[in-house]
Amino acid sequence: MKIQIRKAVKKDFEEIDAIYSEGGIEEIKERFPKRTYKSIYNEFKNKKSSRRKLFIKEINAKNITFIVLQVNDQIIGFGEGIVETSYGGRMGLIDKIYLNKTSRRKGFGAKLVKFLMKEMKNKKVDFFEWRVYSVNKGSLNLAGKFGFEVFSIRLRKNSKLTNQTH
Repeated sequence: MKIQIRKAVKKDFEEIDAIYSEGGIEEIKERFPKRTYKSIYNEFKNKKSSRRKLFIKEINAKNITFIVLQVNDQIIGFGEGIVETSYGGRMGLIDKIYLNKTSRRKGFGAKLVKFLMKEMKNKKVDFFEWRVYSVNKGSLNLAGKFGFEVFSIRLRKNSKLTNQTH
């Protein structure tokens, strides 16, 4: 088995987008269980063009490391790290770690994280943060293995009027 991690290039978009869509649809369905798979799928389908534009922007940005993980020349996952200034210094943000369904829980996510952290250390970050949905148990477990701890909690409330008195 030949494993390679490299920087993403424009021609990788279709494979990356398929992996992102698969994982993203699962995350949204888990986070918003009342939504149908069809509605989520259609939303992803309709936003593919905007994802392509963002991907091209991100692979060319100096503060972003966008990588792919290949096994035997097939992309099975990708990761994104962003270096930015934050309260406390230069932050290395692990923003996306996605693997296709059959490659999960086999150590590939850890390989992506190690690579991203090394790249961001080379850019002189002071600390790391990891952005993950609270329902994504796989990513939360992986983050814990790397020593990440809960730093802040983001709360959300629907703005539609409800029968609540508060």
